[in-house]
Amino acid sequence: MNLEKEVNILNLNDPEHDVLLNILNHFDSKFRDIKVETFFSAYKTGNNISGAIIAMALYMWEFEERFDFCVSVLSYILLCNGTKPSSDRKKHHFKLKTMNFNELEAKLVTEKCNFLADNGFPMFNRNEPQITKFREMRNNLAHFNLRIDNDGVIKRYNEKTRTYDMLPVIPVQGELMEFSTDILSTLWSLFFVS
Repeated sequence: MNLEKEVNILNLNDPEHDVLLNILNHFDSKFRDIKVETFFSAYKTGNNISGAIIAMALYMWEFEERFDFCVSVLSYILLCNGTKPSSDRKKHHFKLKTMNFNELEAKLVTEKCNFLADNGFPMFNRNEPQITKFREMRNNLAHFNLRIDNDGVIKRYNEKTRTYDMLPVIPVQGELMEFSTDILSTLWSLFFVS
C-alpha cells in the first residue's frame, strides 16, 4: 500500500505533528502491553470450541482496535489538512465540529472509511472487495451470525443455499493484520523518520 501516492499527508503544522506523535506512541505502547498469552490461556486443551472463540476474539480486536485506529489517524490527518467532513447526511453521518482525536476515534469505522474513500483513499471504499470482506467478517462475528461445530469450525448460515458455510476467520484476520500493519508502517515512516 502506498499512502503517499493517494494524498500528501506530510503537511502538518508542528502542534498537529506532535499530537500525532503522541497518539501513535500511546497506541504503540498500548499494543506492546497487550498480552496475547491472556487470550491463549483461555484455551482449554482438547476443546476446539474454545480455540474458535479465541480466533473470533482476536479478529474482533484486530478490527475494532488496530484497523479502527488506522482509519482514525488517517481521518485526523485529512481533517488537520483542512478536508471538510461531508454535511450530506444521506451520504454518511460523519460530521465533526472540532479537531479532537478522541471525538473522531469514537465515530463508527464505516463513517471514517466513507470519509477516507470520499477524500482520496479509494482503498477504503465500502465496495472494495477487501474492505467488504473485513466488514462482513466483523459483522458476522459481532452479531454472532454463526455457529461453532464441535470440531471448532466456525460456520455462517448461507441464505441462498440454506446450508452452513465455513467462515475463514484466520485467513481474513491475516489479511486485515497485513492491511493495518502497512498503514501503521507507512505512518511511522512518513511522520517520524523524515
